[in-house]
Amino acid sequence: MIKQSALAHDELQNAVPLSRPQPAERQEIITKALQKSNSSYFAPVSYGYQEIPVTAIDHTLLIYRVDNGRLLADLAERTENVEVLSRIRDNPEAFETQSFLHRLLLSKSKDPAGPIFDELAREAIQTEPLLVDCNGVVINGNRRLAAMRTLHAIDVSKYASFATVSAAVLPDNISPQDIEFAESALQLAPETKLGYGWIERRLKLQHQVKQLKFPESWIMKAYRLQDPGQITGELAELDLLEDYLCSFVAAPRQYSLVADAEDLFRGLQNQLTTLSDPLARIWRGLGFALIAARNRLEPGFDRHFPFADPAPKTMPHWAIKALVHSNRSDPDIAPSYSENDAITIVEMDAIAGMIEKSRNDPEVASDVAHTLSELRRIHGERRAPHRMLHRMREARQMMDRLDPTRLTPEQKSRLRGDVAAIHAQAAYLLGENPETRFEQRKTGVLKAVNLLISRIRNS
Repeated sequence: MIKQSALAHDELQNAVPLSRPQPAERQEIITKALQKSNSSYFAPVSYGYQEIPVTAIDHTLLIYRVDNGRLLADLAERTENVEVLSRIRDNPEAFETQSFLHRLLLSKSKDPAGPIFDELAREAIQTEPLLVDCNGVVINGNRRLAAMRTLHAIDVSKYASFATVSAAVLPDNISPQDIEFAESALQLAPETKLGYGWIERRLKLQHQVKQLKFPESWIMKAYRLQDPGQITGELAELDLLEDYLCSFVAAPRQYSLVADAEDLFRGLQNQLTTLSDPLARIWRGLGFALIAARNRLEPGFDRHFPFADPAPKTMPHWAIKALVHSNRSDPDIAPSYSENDAITIVEMDAIAGMIEKSRNDPEVASDVAHTLSELRRIHGERRAPHRMLHRMREARQMMDRLDPTRLTPEQKSRLRGDVAAIHAQAAYLLGENPETRFEQRKTGVLKAVNLLISRIRNS
């Protein structure tokens, strides 16, 4: 059974025709209408752009396309099971199917990110033709058709022009691949991707690769991709998403739950490709826990591993050891670990238990995020002396190359002060003058050296 959204029955009945001519009769009517065509449209197909005729067609002849890329996620989410979805695809012209698609498309036409409905309601005019096949199936413009039909049903007088719609008609010999190509090129290509959901894009890719078996070269051209690895990457992100919904939150195909998490899934998938088991399996689960609790975590958690490159490189091992053997109240959660320190079976079991607990306890994800943040901070502190010495050498080399005559009196005064501050703070670090502790806290050697380098560069 399809999950219907609320919509007045009389409005739906007026907007979506209860019956329509059969495909052969529709094609004959549309063919006759094309004889009156006096304009054309260039449609993108795999071999370039094809000029096709534009004509006026009664809106009742047109069919919403079931395989519309914009609806793939909604169709999957709002049907109870795969069998129901299959029946919808097998009966695209049934009133129940078309009315269901109308509801979804009408909702999308009112999306604030691309308010087609509001624009058509305000202007009461169609400015761009729909793209349809010779049987009246809408390839591009399904949302506009849903909006125009609804507006016409609400006010026949004001929106009388929407009774017939302008449509560019593809020839009857157009291949299924070129129909897919046209939709992808018009709706899914990068420059027009803004209004297209990231999940819908990947579902469309999956359908074209796995079900339709389209060649890689076709997809790259349709989507204007430069790197075939992007296809593999996006499909892997979709697999990761499906695994999260099915196995972690037990909400298969409920894509709306993660509509805002594109960057998290992309980042997690990128990091997982660099790990081997058992690390990959562990961080897959921990990443899922963080994604599930994302709205409860402190801002910035997504800038750390496992959504960004690990710092240090040993972070995947380091963090697991810290999570197992430490707690939030322990000030020393970061003993030194290397990639050669294998994760033990006991530690694996402990992490598995933590991941399982995180399904119902968001505090687990908070602990993971806190640990990752602390480890990154501690790593930064451990690196500070190295960075300081490196910057000192850099400052000395720059000073060696600087001509004294280039310094103004003001710059010489600043240089004298900076050098004095660095000398005093260095004496404190070397244990030669503990009285400079306050000044050291106030500025810090690294800060003073950075300031000195900046001033030398600006000289």
